Amino acid sequence: APEGTPGGETKPTDPIELPITPPTELKIATVRPSEGAEVADGDKVKMHYLGISCGTGTQFDTSWDKGEPFEATAGGSDTIAGFAEGLIGARVGELRRIDIPAEQAYGDDALIFLIEVVEILPAETTTTAATETTAATETTAATETTASETTAATSTSTSEG
Repeated sequence: APEGTPGGETKPTDPIELPITPPTELKIATVRPSEGAEVADGDKVKMHYLGISCGTGTQFDTSWDKGEPFEATAGGSDTIAGFAEGLIGARVGELRRIDIPAEQAYGDDALIFLIEVVEILPAETTTTAATETTAATETTAATETTASETTAATSTSTSEG
């Protein structure tokens, strides 16, 4: 894809040097830069990825071969920690390498991912759910207040009569 535009159709073929020395800390490198929108912490991201095991030096998974982008939250808990952290600051259309130590991966093997952000998805409608909950709470509180006032008014008019 041209620079700055989402691509994702083609799996990267850039060689990863072997043998791979397992990283001891998270390392992030831009393989192909882009001027696309930047991913912020908490953004839901649609991307393609290619995962390589540092233990075997082979590809263990890739969304490119599946033909479907993968979705995860930057900095979130819906994928492995190093991958989620490595998404922060990526740009749409950028090809990024994320070297993840075993502790921030699955625990038994350090991993290398090549990712290409295809799209930053619109924010979830959690604010709508929160607004509906707040509205329901306010309605319930108003109903309870009205019921209390009605009971008090009824008690007052009954004792006067």
